[in-house]
Amino acid sequence: MQLIRQENFNKKIKENFDYNFDVDERGLYSISITATCRSGKQIGERGGEDLRVEIDNQSFREIPSEKNIQLYNIPASWNGTKLKGLNKTVVFILWLEKGNHKITFIPDRGAKIENIKTEFIESTSKIKFDLGKQAEDGDRRPWYTFVLIDLPLKQIKAEVTTKWRFPDSDDVKLIIDGKTRKNKWSIFHRYWCWAGTVVKKLRSKEIEEKKFEENLNSGIHYIEFWADKTPTLHNVALDFGEFKEPFLKGWITDPNEDIREVSLRSEPSNKREDTIIAKISVGEEVKILEEIIEGDHVAFRSNIWHKVEHRGQEGYILSTYIDIVGRTTKQIQEKIIKKAKELKVDPEIILALAECESHFKQYAVSKADAKGIMQLAPILIEDLNDPHRPYYNPIDNEFDIDQNISGGIKYFKWLYYERYKNDKDRLRKALAAYNSGHNSVEVGKPLELELYEGQTKRIVDCAQNHLKKKTFKKILKSLAKVGIGLFLIVQLFSFYEALIEPENEIITYPGDNSANVIQTVRNTEPDTQLLEFPSIVWDKDVEKLAFFNKEAKLVKIIPIERLDLDLIFSEFVSENSIYIADEFIEFPENVFYFLISTFGYCGASGNCTWGLYQLDIEKDKLALIDDGIFGSGISFYLSPDNKNLAIERSVHGGICNYGNYFDVIDLENFEKTEVRKLMNQEKYWVNLIESLEWINNNEIKIKTEQFNCDDNEGPLLKRVLFYDVRSGKVRILESKISKFQGAG
Repeated sequence: MQLIRQENFNKKIKENFDYNFDVDERGLYSISITATCRSGKQIGERGGEDLRVEIDNQSFREIPSEKNIQLYNIPASWNGTKLKGLNKTVVFILWLEKGNHKITFIPDRGAKIENIKTEFIESTSKIKFDLGKQAEDGDRRPWYTFVLIDLPLKQIKAEVTTKWRFPDSDDVKLIIDGKTRKNKWSIFHRYWCWAGTVVKKLRSKEIEEKKFEENLNSGIHYIEFWADKTPTLHNVALDFGEFKEPFLKGWITDPNEDIREVSLRSEPSNKREDTIIAKISVGEEVKILEEIIEGDHVAFRSNIWHKVEHRGQEGYILSTYIDIVGRTTKQIQEKIIKKAKELKVDPEIILALAECESHFKQYAVSKADAKGIMQLAPILIEDLNDPHRPYYNPIDNEFDIDQNISGGIKYFKWLYYERYKNDKDRLRKALAAYNSGHNSVEVGKPLELELYEGQTKRIVDCAQNHLKKKTFKKILKSLAKVGIGLFLIVQLFSFYEALIEPENEIITYPGDNSANVIQTVRNTEPDTQLLEFPSIVWDKDVEKLAFFNKEAKLVKIIPIERLDLDLIFSEFVSENSIYIADEFIEFPENVFYFLISTFGYCGASGNCTWGLYQLDIEKDKLALIDDGIFGSGISFYLSPDNKNLAIERSVHGGICNYGNYFDVIDLENFEKTEVRKLMNQEKYWVNLIESLEWINNNEIKIKTEQFNCDDNEGPLLKRVLFYDVRSGKVRILESKISKFQGAG
């Protein structure tokens, strides 16, 4: 094995910690993590410390699977009650793609990370770990765990030394996928495969190698070695047998969020119906046989296709319709946020720009041959490779996610913070210049956007719309909250101080009568975790929702079972897959309106199908108002008399299909009106809401902008509309049509 990276941390953590590393080639790797947790007695609390990890956002659960998912206190985690402060090493063996990867450490009450080691495994059939590790002195506890990810196991061999001592000898237990391998030669040590005995000591046979035939199919497998006293684990050899290197995996997605299946074709082209081999439903998994196939260009999408296999059939699917495992929209957004912060650029702007340019698609290709997530045009790539440019960022692969993101952000940073830094409308200029080239946007002169191509105007309008609606501020906020759990701000005045306090701030959440949950939040960043009240917090570890009112007072805790999600979402899998929308209201006092969705009902575009709930704290009444709110970036507008709720939502349907729409909910009888259906927009693909406000108890004023972004010279329609909730009719107060003009 080839050592890639090794770091000794000796680091205590009480909050989530991300460890990033790079690999130079696709292959089989081992990641060895040594850490420890203390028991409740050692830390003076009821219940000890726990630690679990996620690798590239993949979590690990119990084997065999139980009804309720268990992420802590499993072989792939660290449990203080069992370890009592002693070290445990977990070795993850898995296939990694070339590029950046992330290990997220998620502690409960605390943990200590000793070291992390990453190694490249040359042989993909047999591996031998030469360890030579002697256990710390302790009683019957987990010691070494090997986690096989998407791998089979034919055979395992281990060489162990167990010494006889009076009155307590060394012993080692082996557990594979929850089943203890028995010692058939011993009655007293039946469940300890290696045991120190006086006979072995006298015969000088305290070192033993044992072999176990397993023949397990590919999947996730846990191999555990437990230690009693101070045995030595000399080596562990794993034989995977003959197996094929796993293909890349992906699943079918629809950026438009309006179809249920895509076509598997016999050639990389969508021009002929007779090339369709089969239909594959959205959400189904495919094997990617060849990642990059150049084929026919599909407008506003790409000319890159994937050769795939599905249920024994091989064919081609446009890259737009496949999310590759390890490169999901969320993971790409996280990369953008990380790189933007590293380069000191507002990540919210970059997220909006990437959404509008490519919809976060790695293989997006425009008609002008701009490529990748940040849509790098050939002339820009040439500039990025020029060391004399202020935004120099070498690009040797336009589709490399990290290179593409870094190059795009550096170029935008130069536009926004340097070239147009003194212009009043520098954001619009930077966005326009990013799309059309900086030579087409003059410094110090007003931006006449109507003179530019429709594509440029669309990018500027689209990005500004997302920034106005704070679409990605909510994503930034939700990403920052992952894993934090429940926390209570006791005094409202101290809340603002906590946002900038550099020292650790211990925030105690009293819970209900059944639990006392303590979380630690350190160095909270005001721009990414804007805690506001009222607030609703979901703690997936205890599977409860906590409601805080306007005064930051905890007023209610409810178990997730009360939502009856399995009755609303037919694909509901577990409580760990739910999402809570960042938009909710409390009105009147102690009456909350909030939205819940689940992983199976959220597409790659960020659109979700939401259930809208009302919780009346005083009456202890929970009601489902509607289970069909669709979109993202949701905003609530309550009528002056509090009888109607307007829900504005963004629907992201890809590069040329997106918009803002709204529904009105009658809060007295829970009836919903989809106002979108009342607005004539058949001619116009894109509908942007500039503003929405209640004029009185019954009328809503809406300013909209609609256009067909497929037609550079098509009409742009600006309207002012009134919607009357009593009649259910929309009337037009003002309407103005203009045309795009090409830049020539």
